[in-house]
Amino acid sequence: MKILHTSLFASLSLLAACAGGNKSTDPNAGVYDDYYSEAPGDAGDSTASGDKEPEIAKTSESTSTTASSAAQIAKALNAKKPKVSGKKKKAAKKKRKKKKGKKFKVAFDGAVPNAAPKGSVVEIFGSGLDQEGLMVAIGGKPQEILEASEDRVVIKVTGGKGKLQLGKTPAKGKEFKPVDKSDYDFSVISKALGKRTTVENGLVGNVYAIEGEVTELPQFEQGSEIGTVAVDNLDINKVKPFKSMLGGRNEWYGIHFRGSLNITEAGEYTFCVNSDEGAQLYLDGNVIIDNDGANETPNEVCETFDVDPGEYGLDLLKYQSTLGPMVLQLTWSKDGGEKTAIPAANLFPPEDVADMAR
Repeated sequence: MKILHTSLFASLSLLAACAGGNKSTDPNAGVYDDYYSEAPGDAGDSTASGDKEPEIAKTSESTSTTASSAAQIAKALNAKKPKVSGKKKKAAKKKRKKKKGKKFKVAFDGAVPNAAPKGSVVEIFGSGLDQEGLMVAIGGKPQEILEASEDRVVIKVTGGKGKLQLGKTPAKGKEFKPVDKSDYDFSVISKALGKRTTVENGLVGNVYAIEGEVTELPQFEQGSEIGTVAVDNLDINKVKPFKSMLGGRNEWYGIHFRGSLNITEAGEYTFCVNSDEGAQLYLDGNVIIDNDGANETPNEVCETFDVDPGEYGLDLLKYQSTLGPMVLQLTWSKDGGEKTAIPAANLFPPEDVADMAR
């Protein structure tokens, strides 16, 4: 196990020497604040800055309007609406009827992820998604809606096969007719990859196609993504062939997981990456674990550092060659304690998830 001493690791602008015990005296230390919102498009030219201080949420001054006098309020309440007669009355009636029968309009812009096991949560982006009676389906099978706003709806995958569809819940005995849908089939995959149970925590990954055979991590080009995945944490240990389709592929693809790591207590942390094929872990744009190469069997690489509380940008890259096992585990231990998978509570998705949607 390689230990990077404090003096060397400080030059990476990532971690600093631990002083004054395991608790930070900074009241904001280790508080997740979304500052890591500009993750690099690929590991090759990561641009996240370790010198960037976590931003503190700003509050804006509230504004108030001048209160109306009691006399003005009384006058407004007692005011009578003008009568509508003749053509104006017919026009008003027609307008009300048109409003009542307003066409149900929704639009699909993309989803994250577009491959997930049953029980996972998926964010769908678009417009008109807070309309009453909205139905989200996969190949005609209704999905459970957890929350909805005008431009985003969160669903829980209950199964199905085919395209993600948006439309109005049909009347009893009627067939569901989607108003808009994805260009691709949503992949309901095996649980081996791990579920995403909340949109508040975890990591999101872009999937890239690898053209030709490689024996180490290739350059992932921003803009050439073929799919997305999302997990609570990384504890994938599929020793049998992983046949699930990610971005339409089950071999020769790479995944770039993105997000941030929130550390609340100072200490000596050992980070480990176990992978069956090439993988690298970056914190704040610096490679801290290099486990690259064509491993015939799962290989684990660990590094130990003194870590101060704070939020660190996290990028983890892995490639998958021919159809076979899928092993990718990101673990840690503190001060020589038990090694465990880094929990979802310490991992946060990138702020620009909507831009990753497909």
